[in-house]
Amino acid sequence: MKHTFAIFTSMLLFQCAALSVMAAELKDWPQFRGPNADGHVKGQTSPLEWSDSKNVAWKVAIPGLGWSSPSLVQGKIFLTTAVPIGEGLSLRAMALDAKTGKTIWDREIRAVAKAPKIHSKNSHASPTPVIRDGSVYVHFGALGMASLAVEDGAIQWTNFELDYPPVHGSGGSPVYHEGKLVIVCDGSTKPFVAAVDAKTGKVAWKQLRSVVGKINHSFVTPTVAVIDGKAQVMAPGPDHFAAYDLETGTELWRVKAPGWSVVPQPAIGHGLVIYNHDYDNPELLAGMDSGQIWRWYKTWSKQNPYNYEQHVAFNEAVGDRLPATFMVMPPEAPAEYEDSVWTDILFMRTFNMSQARKRVEKHVCPLPMDIVKRLINRFSMEGETILDPFTGIGTVPALAVELGRKGLGTELNPMYYEAAIGYCEDAEIKASSPSLFDLMAAD
Repeated sequence: MKHTFAIFTSMLLFQCAALSVMAAELKDWPQFRGPNADGHVKGQTSPLEWSDSKNVAWKVAIPGLGWSSPSLVQGKIFLTTAVPIGEGLSLRAMALDAKTGKTIWDREIRAVAKAPKIHSKNSHASPTPVIRDGSVYVHFGALGMASLAVEDGAIQWTNFELDYPPVHGSGGSPVYHEGKLVIVCDGSTKPFVAAVDAKTGKVAWKQLRSVVGKINHSFVTPTVAVIDGKAQVMAPGPDHFAAYDLETGTELWRVKAPGWSVVPQPAIGHGLVIYNHDYDNPELLAGMDSGQIWRWYKTWSKQNPYNYEQHVAFNEAVGDRLPATFMVMPPEAPAEYEDSVWTDILFMRTFNMSQARKRVEKHVCPLPMDIVKRLINRFSMEGETILDPFTGIGTVPALAVELGRKGLGTELNPMYYEAAIGYCEDAEIKASSPSLFDLMAAD
């Protein structure tokens, strides 16, 4: 399976022509993937065997078609379905008694004159209802959403503003947090993430995706994580993963990850957000913001000596998913390795910084100046000659001159050669200029 998975808990419900549940007292399951959106509920065990009759308490027919997962709160089961009416649809929400299967209420949310095209494996009622504070929130993707009263199904509000081209129909469910319902609307064009006020049904914010994928449509259910007291919406999308501020919708950070048709809801745990991306080549990724990466890297590197092969493999696996700020994070090492591992290298300090200021071509593989200086001081004496057969823009010979050595180098690229000459001349001037201490000694 590339995108979907099944979790068997104390409540297992199927919605096709019939619905069945265990003959046991059920815990609340108020949204997609349970109370904490992690596929778990406490205090219940699952039966190990199932059949049309074994471990079935009751069975009732459900009109129409809906792939949404039923939700359960205070002895009531809530589900959605799409009932065909000629060429159109009746989009409906229902409440059933969990002990008997008897219908408590059945309410039409919207009548659609002509059903839009969807994938043959999808339905027009795939998102799962969310139940909070006496309200049932149902979502039919691009066809709209509504809030209903738990007790009698009275419609409290409807919203048909969040229209988008979902390609195969809708799949992602809404997520409730701090009075907002968050929805991912990754259509074929102009994909976006939105939040709706749970009390009024009005759109609180709508944020266009900052990354345009090769294929834009996806069907993910987001996750909300509270980090340093601030709620962040974790919303994977085509070719990237992004986190948004729940209050404003501002994109807080993003990590590029190639892929489309992203479906699984991210999982939160151990300081990580873990998710699966890409339909064609699925991978399981653990995403962190730059601060989390720094804390993890610092802890990890203090427990492990520097290993060149391991670091190369790590960077090849991660690719461009690390933020640019990762380059300023100094490596750490245990005390017993501090003689051989430098812990205060500033990787961003290269001649490419000067190249950028001059608006000229930067070197494809710049050398950190801190490392070059330390190698020169450790392995050579003043007056000796330092040779770099692949000089590039002249980092090694220029720093050699600056440190009182002679610098030699060869370079085939004319632009790099010209830059290297300039840096070597600057180093020569710097090395020959008297310092304040020289002037004081001369007096």
